[in-house]
Amino acid sequence: MFDRFASKLPAYCAAGCLFDQQTAEQASSEAISDARFQALEKTSFLGKVTLASALDLTAGLGVDTLHLSRHFQRVFSVETDPIRYRRLVDNLKLLGVENCKAIYSDALIALDALADQVDFIFLDPDRRSTGSKLPEWRLAQPKLTDVLALLAPHHELWVKQSPAFDFRAALRDFPQLATIQALSWKNECRETLWKFPAGGKVQAHTQACSPNTTLIATKVLEDQSFHFAKLHPVAPVSLPERSEGQYLIDPDPSLRALNLSDSWAGEQNVAIYSTGRDGWLLADKLPLAGLFRAWKIESTYIGSIRSIGRWLKETDRLSGHVVVRGLPVDVPSLSRKWGLVPKGNQLIWVGPAHNGNAFAAVGVSHVPVRA
Repeated sequence: MFDRFASKLPAYCAAGCLFDQQTAEQASSEAISDARFQALEKTSFLGKVTLASALDLTAGLGVDTLHLSRHFQRVFSVETDPIRYRRLVDNLKLLGVENCKAIYSDALIALDALADQVDFIFLDPDRRSTGSKLPEWRLAQPKLTDVLALLAPHHELWVKQSPAFDFRAALRDFPQLATIQALSWKNECRETLWKFPAGGKVQAHTQACSPNTTLIATKVLEDQSFHFAKLHPVAPVSLPERSEGQYLIDPDPSLRALNLSDSWAGEQNVAIYSTGRDGWLLADKLPLAGLFRAWKIESTYIGSIRSIGRWLKETDRLSGHVVVRGLPVDVPSLSRKWGLVPKGNQLIWVGPAHNGNAFAAVGVSHVPVRA
């Protein structure tokens, strides 16, 4: 058991902590939990209120509790299952955590009782209470509507969700969402974090987005430094059918996971063209800042998959490697369809275009000009 989770839970394994397979699988990895709260320290009041207390409403194995204890003077950790609660108590002792109090209680009862003693509330809703991941985050436990109804004016609530959950639906259902933050680590988006200010009972909301919501993309680099960028949408400018001398922008996974490839985390004075929500961006010049990788491209083309193949043949570009995103076609079948020989350094990017056709960009090298 320890060997399997040694990379995910190194401190737990080294301390001889007890856990079962299901709890360990559902728990945050120690690296991601540490990165999350370091990131929140830069975007919330963590670190600004040195004597603040935190409440982990869904403790489970206690990984998030462990890392909260490094940012707050006092942490309350709530667990509803008696077996997991006993293990939580024992494991916190083995890990040497002295500023945390484990509580065996229903999450809502604990929140109501501790409302005056905590400032920061962290919630990772149980999405597997039926034995599998719940498709609707609103069905998770405890219910977010019930949690919001108990918030006091001084509370700051952050809710962790999978990148697969639709943040646009969340904005429709919860207009008081203040911030949505996506966290990417090792070139993969691991989770999203939603900030809810205190506001009482949730009201019905039908708009697609709240104008007061801030979107933040967070990239955690290998050296554990962070990059944050507030997002603004790309103007819906149609791509030119053919163009040359541009840069292909590959948005960071923290943007793609939120379906925000049509938003831009970078300089606003650079002309950006969106190839679709799940695709890439084109820039007239290389931006100096932003959450992206970029390649210099020599030519682009928009048309059907068949016409792109003809264009590649006519321009003698039938050797190279294909990268596909956002289209219902796989690379091997596309390569066979075009008669493409996978050799050399040339890259051919293929993705959706706004007009329902496909977009293709041809680059001259595997190596990005900005990584």
